[in-house]
Amino acid sequence: MGALSGAASTSEFISLADSVYSKRGRGSGFPPMRMFLLHSSIDPEEITSVAQIDDKFSVNILKRIGADLIEFEISRNWGGKTQETSSFMMKCARGWLILYPGEDASLVRGVLYRLQPLVTPVRFYSQDFITLTRKLSGCNERFEIKEALLREPEKSHRLQKRGRRRGPLTPSKGITIDKLASLVESQNAWIQRMRYFIYEGGTSHGWVDMSVDRDGEAEMYDGHLSVAIRCLLENSFGLAVTNLKYWMTRQPSKEPDKRAIPARIKFKKKLDENNVQEIIECMESLANMHCTVAHSGNPYLLLNLLDSVDGSSFDLYASGQDIYLVPVQQVTPNSYMRTTEALFETLNEGALVNEP
Repeated sequence: MGALSGAASTSEFISLADSVYSKRGRGSGFPPMRMFLLHSSIDPEEITSVAQIDDKFSVNILKRIGADLIEFEISRNWGGKTQETSSFMMKCARGWLILYPGEDASLVRGVLYRLQPLVTPVRFYSQDFITLTRKLSGCNERFEIKEALLREPEKSHRLQKRGRRRGPLTPSKGITIDKLASLVESQNAWIQRMRYFIYEGGTSHGWVDMSVDRDGEAEMYDGHLSVAIRCLLENSFGLAVTNLKYWMTRQPSKEPDKRAIPARIKFKKKLDENNVQEIIECMESLANMHCTVAHSGNPYLLLNLLDSVDGSSFDLYASGQDIYLVPVQQVTPNSYMRTTEALFETLNEGALVNEP
């Protein structure tokens, strides 16, 4: 991790990153900076507990670089070989940020996956991207949508088992926010990733070229980390926290005479028989999700779901244009969100509804 490891404080780390990545396009030799946006209630040192979950992985704290930044090392033993890399974990105003200035981030992803739900990936929906884009375009001296990647639901779910990546619906370089919103609405597409160029005027004159994925992964190609955090990431975390609060309130009631508040997802069209079958196949193929079909449709679908990642237990009820996720026992936002994302990829992106 070279120059970044030499920082003695968070501010110095950000300054070093600014210096390195603002020159990256002129042959600095650094790959793009990978970032992982996380909801987390644990202290950074607790990521070392991954060895208790999967003994092929280990995490060691290399250095605390200030009150809100650490450098840590990841090791993975597989087939008699050991892979190692190091990364950084930074506390932001509304969440945690993993910063990985290396080529292959698979070890980082592996650790974060195993630590769920202690850490939960931030997730965005299409309307979040549209809201974020409008906000960014109005508060920066120069702003450009460099690319918008939209995807369609996967129709051949039974054959693909959610393994195939979907391509862009349309060439999207230089797309406007109004055109983007129109595409999402008219083609029933959902936004997978946005790439922005931001120039922040004033005394700093900083800039950044980076992308943000709906699964909470970002990539900074060039520019200033300080601008990325101040302009893009803090706004992104703000939207993600709103979604997190929605899922946190969908829990069983602690009062015995009061019913639980279900999550409600509303789709644009009525769910037909094919959709019902797609929902069943989607839940049966979702990793670490145990699915029991209690009622297979006509006039409604009822599934009992148990998430073996964290023990979340809830029912899925589908009828008309709606899917309800009804908590049976304690349910983590992580379980709710990955279930919802699987549904969106299979059917279409629905809308979260506050009213039951």
